[in-house]
Amino acid sequence: MSNPLSKLLKRISLLLKRLSFEAKLAIFLVTAATLIIVAIAYPIVSNETVPFGVAAPRGQILILENITIGNYHQENAVDLWGVLTLKGSKDYGDEVTLSISEPWCFDLLYWNGQTYAVKARCVQNVTMSRYAFLQTGSHYWYLERGYHLIAHRTEGEPSNYERVYIAAKYGPEVGEGSFTVAFPRE
Repeated sequence: MSNPLSKLLKRISLLLKRLSFEAKLAIFLVTAATLIIVAIAYPIVSNETVPFGVAAPRGQILILENITIGNYHQENAVDLWGVLTLKGSKDYGDEVTLSISEPWCFDLLYWNGQTYAVKARCVQNVTMSRYAFLQTGSHYWYLERGYHLIAHRTEGEPSNYERVYIAAKYGPEVGEGSFTVAFPRE
């Protein structure tokens, strides 16, 4: 007794031997086009959601700076504008809460190019509107222009290569990230 699958494969093999080159090429092209269309269309049709999380920073080294915006000044700090990237496609409301490990804290400033407003000063947790983030079609969230999230120590000078942990909470979801601070080379 032979396997039914092997019988089917033998029949297909005999059929393919009888086909002309043009017919074989047509079958190959239709099969390839079908596979490509399925590969492109599946993510769109399936509408898979992107889980919420911190996409960046994920451990990279950030250089400490002396930051001045208007009359605001902070030494040995890191501005997370252009660095902090969140991700996610679900809608859990309008607020995102960012947390930072002790002894670090956040200052949240908004600068419109002429004036600035300090929204929070040296807090462990800062709650922001999700609309303070530019949300792209690929479900990445970047701080909008003008928002500056300044990370600095509550007291004392940071250690070179000190690790700082951050967390972002949006609805029931929590994402975690970290960065390492370093002094600029002289």
